[in-house]
Amino acid sequence: MADATLAEVVELLQAPDDGFLRRIFSDQDMIQLHTLATIGAATSYDTHDADNGMQQLHVPTSCTLKKVLFREKGIFLTHPKEILFLDHVQPISPTSVLRVFKSIDNGNYPTTSRDHVVPRHTHIMGGYLVERFNGSTHRPGGVRVTYYAEHAVYPKQFASSLDTRLRLEKFGLCMSSWAQVVLSHRRQRNHGGGGAPDTRLLAVCPPTNADARGV
Repeated sequence: MADATLAEVVELLQAPDDGFLRRIFSDQDMIQLHTLATIGAATSYDTHDADNGMQQLHVPTSCTLKKVLFREKGIFLTHPKEILFLDHVQPISPTSVLRVFKSIDNGNYPTTSRDHVVPRHTHIMGGYLVERFNGSTHRPGGVRVTYYAEHAVYPKQFASSLDTRLRLEKFGLCMSSWAQVVLSHRRQRNHGGGGAPDTRLLAVCPPTNADARGV
């Protein structure tokens, strides 16, 4: 997204009311979204970059346990499925932020909806890395979003896990609409009398453990 600012793309990751998750699942597919627990969330704070006088963004490190119930569309039928996962957000530099999801694969949480057992996607991990990069003589500066996901299963289970792999692909394909969402948000701000583009950098909160990049 060469025309987007870091602040505009991070705004998508931090959309209120889990708007980011609602976007990647789509309103047509999602049935329920629950936040079951908040784990070690850090409080955001104001900071200032003395070198360039630039106000920084508020992106607190956070980790939450969430469950999504959604409609999985097959070739002929649509049936409910769910994902129970950890959702981790962490700025890793003044110009990059990471949002990672990891499925919870044990049976401590029930997989039921209205007294019916709901199949659950398991053994998945993925995430989105948002980075601002400077321009050069060969290409303009902008924001790069990298998506990665994997599904770890035994070879004998690979054929039966096609729906899980397709779901992970959908999480990546949703990025194609982000540029349009950024433009829509920008028009709304400009219509409301917004000023210059938001070029703030990330405020990197100090980690609570020894590994500054730990997830």
